[in-house]
Amino acid sequence: MPARILVVDDDPAVREYASTTLESAGFAVTDVASGEQALDAMREQPFDVIVLDKAMPGMDGDEVARRLRDEPGGGQLAIVMLSGLDSDQDQWDGWRAGVDIYVTKPFDDDELIAHIRRLLRLRAMAR
Repeated sequence: MPARILVVDDDPAVREYASTTLESAGFAVTDVASGEQALDAMREQPFDVIVLDKAMPGMDGDEVARRLRDEPGGGQLAIVMLSGLDSDQDQWDGWRAGVDIYVTKPFDDDELIAHIRRLLRLRAMAR
């Protein structure tokens, strides 16, 4: 069974590109456009990885990450933040919120896939 990934980005073009990229790598992908939709999707079905935009209207990626970490089993979820914001402070804020990997946009397809596969391997070894 392929790993389940939730892509969260308010930009439809980025969301579609990331989803297509990850599907072509063999992952089962669902995508949503907001932090609120991400939390709803996570309550409906489990995901192995969330690829999360940092700067979104309403609930930003840092808040989504914090809330997901507070959910039962939230520590098992791998969170990759995908962001156009690349300052040290932006990255530190993401890590403090519970993000595992911080990738800046525009992202390299192979790098994103490699990060996700690494996180999945680490999670599997921890079980």
